[in-house]
Amino acid sequence: MQNITVDLTSQTQPLGDIVIASQFKGFKFNNKLISVHHGNPIDTIKFGSELLSIHINSSWNELLILECPSLEIEPIKQFNNNIPKSGETLYLMYDNFKRIELTVASFEFISLNHFPTNPKVVYIKAIMGLPDINLESLSGSPILNAENKLVGIFCKQSHDSVYILPVYYINQTLKKTDNDSIYNIDYNKPIHKINKSQVVDGLIYHHSLKIRIPLDCYYLLEGDKRKELLINNETKQFYVKINELLPIKNDRNIKKHQMNKIVVTTSLLILFKNINKESMIDVIKFIKLNLGKKIYLSMNKRTIQSKNKMTQIIDVNKVPYKFTFFTA
Repeated sequence: MQNITVDLTSQTQPLGDIVIASQFKGFKFNNKLISVHHGNPIDTIKFGSELLSIHINSSWNELLILECPSLEIEPIKQFNNNIPKSGETLYLMYDNFKRIELTVASFEFISLNHFPTNPKVVYIKAIMGLPDINLESLSGSPILNAENKLVGIFCKQSHDSVYILPVYYINQTLKKTDNDSIYNIDYNKPIHKINKSQVVDGLIYHHSLKIRIPLDCYYLLEGDKRKELLINNETKQFYVKINELLPIKNDRNIKKHQMNKIVVTTSLLILFKNINKESMIDVIKFIKLNLGKKIYLSMNKRTIQSKNKMTQIIDVNKVPYKFTFFTA
């Protein structure tokens, strides 16, 4: 019997000489290898010693979709876009069809990359029947229902709760023209209906997920380049990119500016959190105090004195680094 998942390893883009390696799973669906990037600025992905090509490195969710080499892996062919009902049994599948039983608790809306001002992403929340064990290395594993249909991909864990990105996100990511952008609409009047769906109290019924979701979640899911929607049965509107309007840009790369300044993006913040989690509360406070301003990071091995700067000093591999977040 072939495996249902493969073991993958990734390395982040370097921050100075800091590189973080991770291990996770991937599975075959729609002739692609599906996995997750968790918001990190991914540089390379390998299966064993084989370097894999990235097909889509999504900015609007945490999916990483790879070109599928000739791996001995069983493809998943059937799926169910509906959010499963509370109490339904699901299975986290890995390796040679090993499985962990889960029970659906609910669904939750979580801000993209956990940044409060970002649009929301819907996750299925399920509970493990096992004692509290760490499933981190199984992230990227497929989640199947009792009919062996794909319902999502395992992304996060909090104690005995696991968070699953619905398969509809995978289908939309494969379908979209533009996976690098965050979309919304430019419309300031009250919205009562979008296309054929009623909007009540800021929630819209999603016909594929079969639940009501916030409008920003809907725009994030459905928005795309040159895609149009009908508002209140009277106004046709194109989706618009809002990447540059967000307090912190969603970008999948580490971008250096002039004079070795690094632009602060969501991926950079997630990488920094992995390096120095203890400092993130102060970093987020600094960002909130400077919303609307360009924020940069400089990384140095010597003391930097400057106005409007917040400094964090950490020790990575016994090399003292000074990380300084500052406004332009």
